[in-house]
Amino acid sequence: MTAHTSTRLPLVAVFGAALLIVPACSQTDDNTSGPQDSIATGLIITHSDGTSLSGTYGAAGLGIRFESLVEGDQKFLRFADANGAELVRVELGNTQESLRMWHYGAPQSVTQEAETSQGTVDWLESDEAQLVASLWREFLETEIETHPAAAVIQRYSLHTDEVLGKLVAEATEGAVDDAEHRCSDCPGKCGPGCWSVGSNSYCENHDCCCDHYGGWACYTWCYVNPKCNHKSPC
Repeated sequence: MTAHTSTRLPLVAVFGAALLIVPACSQTDDNTSGPQDSIATGLIITHSDGTSLSGTYGAAGLGIRFESLVEGDQKFLRFADANGAELVRVELGNTQESLRMWHYGAPQSVTQEAETSQGTVDWLESDEAQLVASLWREFLETEIETHPAAAVIQRYSLHTDEVLGKLVAEATEGAVDDAEHRCSDCPGKCGPGCWSVGSNSYCENHDCCCDHYGGWACYTWCYVNPKCNHKSPC
């Protein structure tokens, strides 16, 4: 896997439109990111006011930083490593055309026919992506679970969780995708006990889209307002 280094970007509690003008992180082939700053185990919220959120999450000696912001129909999120180097940035609205993604500073096309960038492949194969995929569980039954900015983080985290499970299933001959976000293998039920992020309508279309088109399409263009013409068994 190609190693990435990124310019160190300060994470701020309320970043507003500044997220749109964050300079792209540089990519190199050498592994010179240096030692990681320490991040405490578990979920720590450093700022939350409903529409903006920032914090850290650590597990198994690894840590990430995150930010999210909701401004009307627009949603922004960013994940960084323990040193503040950007890993993922996402901007989205209510249409497929509004979605924009960057991995290690490199943009990823999100059309159905788009080839997956190497940065996206490296991201989904990283330990930090595994950490992001487990983050949504930490928000369950917390004070901020229903806050709009928290929902942005949860939705991307759950989405990543599903994508990673699907990619593993596709790469393993005869594997069965039995990720815990399923409920009796019924699309549209997200999370343990049929807990749902957003709406069951979104989850149903998202699961159907991912099942039909596979893991890479699932990660990109199935993410926002996924289209699915196949009838749900639910």
